[in-house]
Amino acid sequence: MMRLQHCYRITDLRSTSLASIIAQTRQRWRPVLVGLLLLVLISGTLFFGPVLISHASPPSPTSYYHLAFSDDFSGTNTDLEKNWTYRLGKRTFSYADGTTHTSIQQASNVVEGGGLLTINLTKDPTKANTYYAGGVITKQRFRYGYYEVQAKSTAQAGWHPAFWRIHSDGSADSSGNTILTCPTMEIDGFEFNTYSNSLADQNFYEHAADGSCPSIYSVQSGNYTLKDATGTAIDETAWHTYGFTYNESGMSFYVDNVLQKTLSSQALSASYRTDCTISSLVSTNPNAGSCPPIQDFTQVWLSCIQYGQTVGTTPTSIQFRNFKYYQKDYYVDNDSASSDFGPSDGTYSETGVWTTSSLAGFGESSSRYSNTNNATANWKLTLPSGTTGSYDVYLYIVANSNNDTAGKVQFNHGGTIEPTQTINFAATPGGWLKIGTYNLLGGEVESVTLTQTNSYARADSIKLVRVG
Repeated sequence: MMRLQHCYRITDLRSTSLASIIAQTRQRWRPVLVGLLLLVLISGTLFFGPVLISHASPPSPTSYYHLAFSDDFSGTNTDLEKNWTYRLGKRTFSYADGTTHTSIQQASNVVEGGGLLTINLTKDPTKANTYYAGGVITKQRFRYGYYEVQAKSTAQAGWHPAFWRIHSDGSADSSGNTILTCPTMEIDGFEFNTYSNSLADQNFYEHAADGSCPSIYSVQSGNYTLKDATGTAIDETAWHTYGFTYNESGMSFYVDNVLQKTLSSQALSASYRTDCTISSLVSTNPNAGSCPPIQDFTQVWLSCIQYGQTVGTTPTSIQFRNFKYYQKDYYVDNDSASSDFGPSDGTYSETGVWTTSSLAGFGESSSRYSNTNNATANWKLTLPSGTTGSYDVYLYIVANSNNDTAGKVQFNHGGTIEPTQTINFAATPGGWLKIGTYNLLGGEVESVTLTQTNSYARADSIKLVRVG
C-alpha cells in the first residue's frame, strides 16, 4: 500500500506555519513536476514534431530596431513584382577540363506562393552545359541595419544560392551580362558553394569605379562551415535563418541567431586608397590611404546561378521565406535619390549658390560648397512611427583650410528649435561632428540647417543614431 508522505495531520498544523508548509510542499513535489514537464516536452516532440527555431532577432537592444521592410511571400508572382524585380541575364564560366558552362537566369524559374519564394534550377536537355536559374532583387535600396531571411538550399552539386546586397537592379547588357553600378559595396549574407561540399562564404567586396566593376578588394575568411550553437555544422538543405548587421564600422553574420563572424569595413581604407577625392576607388590605387570604404545604398538579392564543373542533372530548387529589414539609425545626404548614395532617409535643400566639390563626403559620396553670404543647406527627415527614443545627432565635416570659421548650425525637432551653435569648420577635423543628444518622437520632423558666415560652407550628410 502506497504511503502518502506529503499529507499533513491536523496536529502538524498547530506547530507549523503556513509559509513553512508551502515551502516544504514545493520542495517535495519539485522532482515530480520536473518529470511531468520533461514528459510533456518529449511527447510533444514525438507526436507534434521538433520545436521550430525562431527567427534571428536584431542584435540587442532589439527595441532600437524598427521593421522597415518585410515580405512573407504569401501571394503570387503578381504580388512579388510590386516590390521585387527578377534577376535576368547570363553568366558563363570556363573550367580546367576545357568545358564552358552557361547559367541563364529567367523570370519563369521564380515562383511565389504559400509563404515561399521558390527558384527552380534545371538543365537544358537540348544544349550542352546550359542551365536555367533565377532570383529576385528588391526595387527599394537599403543601407545600414539588420537583414534577415530564412532559406533552404539544395543538396545537388553545381549550384550557387545566395542572399546578398549590391547596387544593381539586375538589368543585363546587350550580351546578357548583369550590369552593376560602380563603385559599390557587396555584402554576402551567404553564398553556398554546392560544388565544394556546400562550404559557405560570408564576406564583402568593394567594386571599382572604373566601369568594369571588378571586385578589387575583399575582406573574408574564404570558404568555411556555418555552425549552430553547439559548434556542429548546419545542414543547409534544412530551413535556417540567416542574418547580418551592417553599419559604418563593419558587419556581423548570424545563423539561427548564432554569431558566425564579424568583419571590419575599415580594413579597406588601409588597403589601396591614395586620396579621398571622388572616384578615387580604382584598381590602380594599390597603396595605403585614409579614405573610409564606400557606403552606398544597395538592393537585396535572393538568387541562384549554376556554378561548378560538376552539376547534377535532376531538376531541383532552393527556397526563401520571410525576408526582413530592420533599421535603427537614419541618414540624410545631399546626393540625389538616383545616385549611389540615395535614396536617403529624408530630403536635402539649399538656398544661395552651391557647387559640387571635388572633395568626397561621407563614404565616397559627393559634397557641396558655397561662399554666398548666408547661403544655407538643410537636411530634413520624418522619423517613422514607433521610433521614439534618444538620438545622437551628427553633421559630417568635409575638412578644408578655407572652410567657414564661424558657420552656424541649428537643430529643429518637432518644432522645438535648439540654440544655434557657432563652429570653426576650418579648424574642425573631417568626419562626423556630434551636435547634441536629444529625445525625439517617432512621427515628428527633424531638421538640421547649416548657414554660411564668412568663407566656404561645405555640406554633405547628417545622421541620427539611436542611443536609448
